[in-house]
Amino acid sequence: MLRSRNEPEISLSAVKHILLKTYRKNLDDITRNGEAWMKNTLLPFLIREEPEYPCDHWQIDATRLQIFCKDEAKQGSFLWIAVVLDAHSRMVMGFAIGEKECPDLYTRALKIAIGRSRLLPAEILRDNYKGYTQDSELTDLIDQTEKMGVRWRAHKVGNPRDKGIVERFFGVFNTVFCKGIIGYTGEGIKSRSVNARPNPDDMKLYRKYKLLKTKDQIITIITEDIHKYNQGGINKNDISPIEKFKLKETKNAISIGSDEYALIFYKKKILKVNRSTICIHLNGCSYFYQLSEVEHILNYNRVCVQVHYDPADMTTIHLFTENDSKPITMLSKIKPVSLAQINHDKDDEANLHRYYAKNQSLIKQLREIIEQREAAIEALDLPVSVLNSNVSLVFPILNEAEMDLNDHLQLPMDEALKKDKIFKKHRSLYSELQDSLYKKKGSVKRLQ
Repeated sequence: MLRSRNEPEISLSAVKHILLKTYRKNLDDITRNGEAWMKNTLLPFLIREEPEYPCDHWQIDATRLQIFCKDEAKQGSFLWIAVVLDAHSRMVMGFAIGEKECPDLYTRALKIAIGRSRLLPAEILRDNYKGYTQDSELTDLIDQTEKMGVRWRAHKVGNPRDKGIVERFFGVFNTVFCKGIIGYTGEGIKSRSVNARPNPDDMKLYRKYKLLKTKDQIITIITEDIHKYNQGGINKNDISPIEKFKLKETKNAISIGSDEYALIFYKKKILKVNRSTICIHLNGCSYFYQLSEVEHILNYNRVCVQVHYDPADMTTIHLFTENDSKPITMLSKIKPVSLAQINHDKDDEANLHRYYAKNQSLIKQLREIIEQREAAIEALDLPVSVLNSNVSLVFPILNEAEMDLNDHLQLPMDEALKKDKIFKKHRSLYSELQDSLYKKKGSVKRLQ
């Protein structure tokens, strides 16, 4: 080509010298491989420092276990695993294994992580799985934990380093722990390794000699391996994840109790309280729970409440207010008593005695409250014209600072308090005066 143009020839060494110059070589590679290659190869990445304390930052992600196992169709299949990892200690806080990636897989992993530690992290980094925004249970879980102070963040698309800790765990766990399991097919479909895809000859061998493990066997092995990882880590010379987790206090973690746990993970129903009883119908069975405190009976009868329950264990339920999810109480399941006395056993008789004794105690407490209120009203000696007037529109409503939470009456008992200023302060009295219970005599007698 150069000869045809009557130009001097260039030696091969000169061509190599030009091509091997780093500046020109990188320019040529950018042109050849594109902008994505340039960002991942040439440009600097963000240097990240691990979180200072345990539970500062959790990462949750799921991947397919590259282990071929038996299934009911005897064709072989793969399992999925979701893992919650503490970024400070690299400890697996919780995990769940299932047949496919689904919202329930992530929920179960979080339930184990939070249930065992009884802690919420300051931040949770998730992937961009659509279930986080489309599944009602997952979105409700995120909403409840955010109200408790957890910051949820989706990892940046196109930046795998953002959740590199959990991704690195998957890679190491596959190559170190899963590699020795019969049916292991490689690091993964997305891996650049030569072993990324299953070997057809291996698959034929596994099927022919029935060497594959069942799904239950794989779950048992993976569970044991994760416990080994937490106890010993990857390198024997390094401190184990569980030991590193315990070295520092969880400074920014959020402690949760049974009420918060129920609010996050239990099933929820909005039910109306009637006769101080709540009934839940589940899988053809009815479960009964009853209020036993006077304050709860007076505050929540004939109103709707949030009922949170665990379908796997219906021995107890948690009650919360309908609108602001404030905890009310926890109730235990009531065992129904047989209608036929001939079928009663000692437990039934004991339950009957407890029921009647409890009811008598509640009636006694209610009588005392009503007697006190009626005595307070009579002490006011208000004229009939006041009782029949719409006084609730005249006097302002008490604010929280003015109310005495220990005084159920909110009524002035002393003659010296019967002044306009004091009356204005006790607005709740005048609203009660309009109730027919206090306008008619003998209301206490009706309870006897």
